Amino acid sequence: MKFIIWTWKWQKHVGGVRVMHKLCDYLNRIGQEAYIFSENITNPNYITPHYDPLQGFDPDNTVVIYPECITDNPLNAKHVVRWLLFHQIASYPNKNDYIFK
Repeated sequence: MKFIIWTWKWQKHVGGVRVMHKLCDYLNRIGQEAYIFSENITNPNYITPHYDPLQGFDPDNTVVIYPECITDNPLNAKHVVRWLLFHQIASYPNKNDYIFK
């Protein structure tokens, strides 16, 4: 299973961004395949390869993780996790999304 984590470029002073980059790093360190989908600016101490949307992905074997501020599914992923880091949005378009907080 591949993980694509939708977030913003690395910014040490933004907690949500730090957590999403650290999640990618952790998944890679335990042997998973994980990528950051953002501007290609990451923490050099983390294993956070940049995901290039031109490479495409296998929808059956890819989980996309979105933070709470992304309420739709811009990558049109089949398997979606919503990681609520701050507060919960009233609703998401797909009731099959997995909500993690």
